[in-house]
Amino acid sequence: MVRRTAIVALTNNGARLGETLRSHLEGSDLFVPPNRTGGVVGVNLFDGGVAEVVGRAFREYDRLLLIFSTGIAVRSIARCLESKCTDPAVVVMDEKGRFAISLLSGHSGGANELARQVAELVGATPVITTASDVNNTLAVDLLGSDIGWEIDDWASVTRASAAIVNGEPVGVFQDAGETGWLSEAAPPNIRTVDDIADLEASELSAALIVTDRVLDPTNEAILAKSVVYRPRSLAVGLGCNRGTAVEEIDAVVRDVLRGQGLSFRCIRTIATIDVKRSEVGLVEFARRVGVPVIFYSSVELDAVEGIANPSEMVLRAVGCRSVCEAAALLGAGSSELVVAKTGIGNVTVAVARVPCQGWASIVEAGPYE
Repeated sequence: MVRRTAIVALTNNGARLGETLRSHLEGSDLFVPPNRTGGVVGVNLFDGGVAEVVGRAFREYDRLLLIFSTGIAVRSIARCLESKCTDPAVVVMDEKGRFAISLLSGHSGGANELARQVAELVGATPVITTASDVNNTLAVDLLGSDIGWEIDDWASVTRASAAIVNGEPVGVFQDAGETGWLSEAAPPNIRTVDDIADLEASELSAALIVTDRVLDPTNEAILAKSVVYRPRSLAVGLGCNRGTAVEEIDAVVRDVLRGQGLSFRCIRTIATIDVKRSEVGLVEFARRVGVPVIFYSSVELDAVEGIANPSEMVLRAVGCRSVCEAAALLGAGSSELVVAKTGIGNVTVAVARVPCQGWASIVEAGPYE
């Protein structure tokens, strides 16, 4: 997905630098005052104050590249700040293009990445001040983001980040998702545990948990100091009657996952039989979740072994003994179901867990391939 970038400049030199950057940044727009275009054409002119145009861009764009002084930039965005989880990336550059300063949302918003990118384009020096980058250590708020992991609750991110940077002991528990990141990125103060209960140990300042399971809310001592990551580790096999509404499919899948203690946020793919390609509700459900649908032929599905609930009726109807269970196993590349066929109303659901894979192979292939 292209991230939209607003470039705002106040001088002729800034406008010309902004145009150079706009030509290299897909999805970017350049905003300048009417009398400070620097001869650049096709720009967005603004008559109001800089705080007004910056405020509008702050609400409407994913990234802001401000080509003027840091002082003006700080005053312009001050009233717009809400949360590191939602604020856009803000990078400040001088009009000569000597420095690119990551000012706001360095990690989650991508300002550090943008600062490095624009610095490379014009030969500037990127200025990055986030502690994990300066110390070349694990960035808690970025872990797994490039392969689809999501953070359940950001409340403990700052605590965990500080603990890692300051060398305090941090526990790690993982039972799902891509592996190998510990060997590649972990600082020496990281300690892995085999049981989530071990994270309660008082000597651990913080904890990182990678799981697709819903955690027991009564484990307050653990949850209070933990960052919980949701990897894309579940393949959901689906079957449904013709014309089933997306709302029913959504409700059933959520109900089944909830009942089995699995996180809806960990769905990696939807899998089903190819005769459902035109099933609007099913396709729309996958679109809403933001994952692909994999369609399998009846021959492929009938060749799957280890089906828990084969059906002669399904065989007569579509040419294979199982749809949702076989599709889940194929979609996950697994031989074991996490959730066997469960039918509610017009929908049948089965779930398989994607086997853990090495970090490098996943990054190269992409999160949903």
